[in-house]
Parts: sequence; C-alpha cells; structure tokens
Amino acid sequence: MKRKTSSGFSMIESIVAMVIVSIVLGSVYYLVQSQTNTLLYNKKLLKNFFITSNAYAELYLKYNINQQSEYQGENSDDAQTIGWMASFKPTVITNINRFIFVLDKENDNLEIKSDFYFYGKIK
Repeated sequence: MKRKTSSGFSMIESIVAMVIVSIVLGSVYYLVQSQTNTLLYNKKLLKNFFITSNAYAELYLKYNINQQSEYQGENSDDAQTIGWMASFKPTVITNINRFIFVLDKENDNLEIKSDFYFYGKIK
C-alpha cells in the first residue's frame, strides 16, 4: 500500500480555521464596542452627578444665607457651555423638598434625576 503524504492544509481545514478566527475576532470587537459604550455612558452619569451635587451644595448655602430657593448657573467643559437651573420644590410630606435640576441644552430643558432632598420650610 502506498501512503499519501500531504504537505499542507486541505481547503476544508482552511475554511474551518477562518470561521473560528472570524468568530473570535467578532466576539472581541463586540466586547470592545460594548465596553466603550458603557464607559461613555458612565462618564456622562458621573459628570451629571458632579454638576448636580455641586449645584445642590450651592443652592443649599444660598437658601441658608438668604432664603433663595432657585439658583441658575452654567458649567463649561472642553466643547461647550451648558446652562442649568436648580430649585427646591415641595413634596407631599411637610417640610420635605425635592431638589430639581434642569439642564438647558439649547432650550431643550432636560431634567436630571437626583436623589437629593432638603428638610426645611420653603418660603
């Protein structure tokens, strides 16, 4: 019997290898894209948290000093300047006021949810 020797890969072996490599590369690409989107979203949330917490602290001080329950300001980053308005609004519970923070993105008025509350009587 004569033995058949092969010096390379067959066509089917090459196709199977290419399919496996493409699946692995597709998975890596999806993972990188997903992590990038998550990073950008978390960066936006963190930025909004810092803006709202700073606005809350300023409004709280202004309320304690001169009974001011609304405050406007602006925040600038590398690309643009965004105006905002912060205020205390009463809730159904007596003397508990919710902190409202609204970003003015080209007059689109986007309210950012915050978990800040203020205990005190708003005049």
